[in-house]
Amino acid sequence: MGRLDGELMLIDDRLASLRPPGLVDDDLLSYPLTAQEQALLLQRDLLESALARLHFFLDAEDTEWVVRYPGEIGATLELMPLTVSAMAPALLWDAAELVVLSSAFLGRREAIAGYFGLEPAGVRAFASESPFALEQRLIEYRPVGALSKATLPELEPALFDEVAAILAAHPAEKGLVHAASYAAARRLLADLAARAPTSIAA
Repeated sequence: MGRLDGELMLIDDRLASLRPPGLVDDDLLSYPLTAQEQALLLQRDLLESALARLHFFLDAEDTEWVVRYPGEIGATLELMPLTVSAMAPALLWDAAELVVLSSAFLGRREAIAGYFGLEPAGVRAFASESPFALEQRLIEYRPVGALSKATLPELEPALFDEVAAILAAHPAEKGLVHAASYAAARRLLADLAARAPTSIAA
């Protein structure tokens, strides 16, 4: 932490030394930045963001964390809060008197209140009919298996076969494929590209 704070001070000193003499704070909005100043400002933003995340982790004593251990050497260790209740006041509730969270289905009111650190009595839920006709939003259930970290190596090839079959059945249509992670999406794209490189490139 001290090292990052020190680097932040050094960047501020370098930015101050690059400013023309006599420049006041009111002139900074119209002052054209040099490439060097832009690079320093980007560095400062990255450092401030890193410091904010470190302070949040150290100060959130009662927060439960999910730890992700990457398999690659030198990869970044990820710490994710189990809920956003500790961050919600600063990110959401201070922005406006009324906040609307919109989704196809957020879950039960009590569960949402728990996730965001709210009192259930202060949460209101509203539902509306879909603007799409029922025949235009059919769900075709084509299960491959119960995917988990343990079953992924066994079931992923069958899952890729099923996605390829759906794409082949709709060659002139557009659509979305939701993947569990960026890594899973990259594996799916690689598999589809190996089956039909020209169609994937198009």
